[in-house]
Amino acid sequence: MRLEYINPFAEAAYEIMGTYLKDDIRISDVTLREGVTNISGVGIVIGITGNANGNVLLDMDETVACKIASAMTETEIFNVSPAAVNALKELANMVSASAVTKISKIGRDLNVTPPAVVQGKSVSYQSFQNESLLVKIDIANIGHMDIFVAIVDN
Repeated sequence: MRLEYINPFAEAAYEIMGTYLKDDIRISDVTLREGVTNISGVGIVIGITGNANGNVLLDMDETVACKIASAMTETEIFNVSPAAVNALKELANMVSASAVTKISKIGRDLNVTPPAVVQGKSVSYQSFQNESLLVKIDIANIGHMDIFVAIVDN
């Protein structure tokens, strides 16, 4: 896994979430994660293809998911409804597209797949190469989100 892929995702998440959520965003930690991770409640998975393959997972609990969806839709959302899912998928698309655009500036041609949403606390996630770089994000007045980035060159 190339470290050059991590900063663009962290930067994109910081920029996009800061714009749409209008709260203070703080990247609290970046670490290597190996093995299986249990999803906190709601996960949005985006595939990465092109000069490299992999996936990106945005992981959050249901309360955070509802607060993010509420901020993005400017309506109160109290459960992970279809409207909430659409808002979360749009957030994942914007973060991933921005990151891939940043990565293109270092000469890598990547594409994103449509997002998939998984829900449940008993759902496990494991990247195809058994390791991910984990970006922990704290969002004031909303909560915590983890972004797992697992991308390897072809």
